[in-house]
Amino acid sequence: MSLATALMLTALSAQAEFEVRGLDGDELDNVMAHLTDLELDPRRRGRAAQLIDNVVDEALQPYGHYHSNVEVNWEDDGQTVAVTVSKGPPTLITDVRLSVVDANGQDLASNYRHILTLKRQQVLNHRRYELAKRSIQVALYDDGYLDADLTTHRIVVDRQQKSAEIELQWQIGLPYRIGEIRFSGSQFSDPFMRRFIQFENGQTFNQDQLLDASERLADSGYFRTATVYPVLDERDGQVVPVMIEVAPSARHLWLGGFSYGTDSGFGVQGDYTRRWLNRRGHRLKVSANIAQEKSHAGINYRIPDGGRSDAYYGIDLAYVTENTSSFETDSYRLGVSHLRRIGDWRRTQSVTYLDEDFVVASEFEQSTMLIGALGFARSRGEDQVVPVSGDLLGLEFRLASDDLLSDTSMAQLEFEHRYITTLSDPWRLLTRARLATTWANKPLNLPVSLRYFAGGDRSIRGYDFQSLGPKNDDGEVIGGKHLAVVSVELERAFTDTWRGAVFVDGGNAFNDLDADLEAGAGIGIRFVSPIGMIRLDVAAPLTSSELDPRFHLVIGPDL
Repeated sequence: MSLATALMLTALSAQAEFEVRGLDGDELDNVMAHLTDLELDPRRRGRAAQLIDNVVDEALQPYGHYHSNVEVNWEDDGQTVAVTVSKGPPTLITDVRLSVVDANGQDLASNYRHILTLKRQQVLNHRRYELAKRSIQVALYDDGYLDADLTTHRIVVDRQQKSAEIELQWQIGLPYRIGEIRFSGSQFSDPFMRRFIQFENGQTFNQDQLLDASERLADSGYFRTATVYPVLDERDGQVVPVMIEVAPSARHLWLGGFSYGTDSGFGVQGDYTRRWLNRRGHRLKVSANIAQEKSHAGINYRIPDGGRSDAYYGIDLAYVTENTSSFETDSYRLGVSHLRRIGDWRRTQSVTYLDEDFVVASEFEQSTMLIGALGFARSRGEDQVVPVSGDLLGLEFRLASDDLLSDTSMAQLEFEHRYITTLSDPWRLLTRARLATTWANKPLNLPVSLRYFAGGDRSIRGYDFQSLGPKNDDGEVIGGKHLAVVSVELERAFTDTWRGAVFVDGGNAFNDLDADLEAGAGIGIRFVSPIGMIRLDVAAPLTSSELDPRFHLVIGPDL
């Protein structure tokens, strides 16, 4: 072939365009990727058709199609090739043989068969086959078989029977044990760092425990980065050292900004956190939020609990002032608490001294309480601005006695649940419920912060904040012993950032079970912003004779 002819054919090949019909998705993409590598001579169309047929057949085999039919036609322009593909019947998997043999000759395949996504009568798919091999290899590594070797991996295809047999065999040896545990980069001593790990020297290697330690270190707030890994280059026999490398977070954290809520009004807020005060991991946080209707300032001192990474003691001092349509209050709180994580749950035990001045029903009152509390909370779902699913569950029991620094004896139980699910894209369903009950021998001596009111952004929309509840003889709201509020909201996404919603809220605060229930309904728009979900709702009462719509603006997470 002359140089001029070769250049001409290369140019023709570069200008050729393929139109593939009869395929879509990954199969189409793979066929197109193979066809683009072809060099075709339009003057030898029979040869070109044979090349295209071979290439298409090869490109479809990873998807279980070994009997494709291809029709090739050149369009009038001489540059476009129309390729019509009939995939033919698929090749089905008829047998999957898995063997996982340890150093003692024992076959442990039953421990890993559930990971294998390859099943009989399934269409053969080479990508699924590769993923299955990788999944078992990862599972073996996670269980400490760091020397696991895939000795047999083959697919035997019977084109005539349109069937395939798969055989996979691993020789895994013995599981490794954890050797020396090393720490690097920490601002704390090794004994303090050990509180974040759940494994020890001599224990069977387990990758999940290393990942758990990495998450505990990252969640502690002490470290900017945290990596936990086996030092494979230094394994000796069946023992492997484990390295824990961290980099400290900035010791000082300052946060500030503006806030707004329909219930609280405009405000400014600021936080200062000293992430660690000493080598024992003590932490200090000072926060304040000064708003038109509700302000608070507080100091929290946190002390790690012994050798546990999921438990600590807290000392809190707080001042809160609030002004609503039903009451005004100024309160001081001093409390000590102990928090511990138990699985997915966060358990909190606390004792709080409360000194509160308040005005309700135009009467000034003062109350002191010493309150013991036990609470459990759990939050599940993706850590996203717009989670597709998840729930929050909280339960708290409070107790006080008039024989112990309290103006009334009291027992109080409060329950809260929020739930999110995606019905079908682009619809989300959000529900919430809050239930509470109180027993008190002197109910009127309860401080207003321990009474229940309804209405507002996160209660019954369409009513003023804290404007619903039992009333005195003059018709003034004084708060109740019990609370029941539920909400159902249906949300639809229109774009990645804009959403619409319709909702109904109902319930009330009350003293007697035969109290009237109130309800509100409305519509809203949602904007997904870098600072979180921004919600603007307009709602009206359903059980009031006066149709008085109210606007509600809330910024924050769904859960």
